[in-house]
Amino acid sequence: MRRHAGLLFSFALTVGVAAHDPAQAHNLGLTTAVVEAALSAVKAGHYRGAALVLKALAVVGNAEARGELGVLYANGRGVERNSEEALWLY
Repeated sequence: MRRHAGLLFSFALTVGVAAHDPAQAHNLGLTTAVVEAALSAVKAGHYRGAALVLKALAVVGNAEARGELGVLYANGRGVERNSEEALWLY
């Protein structure tokens, strides 16, 4: 549970900073840490939570999050399988 609390805090901080200044969030290394945490969640089988985090990062322009979210859509993991959405995200 603590691990997820840290992920949620990092996520909230990243989205808050990214919404204000995406370049600053990237410079702080926040987006990278949150994407890595989301990928760890995927490896642990927590697809739905990872998809939520990756969607938020994709919206603010994180290319790595978009690609990883595309994989989730292509495979129907944590989201409904949608090949069109997957292609758009790639």
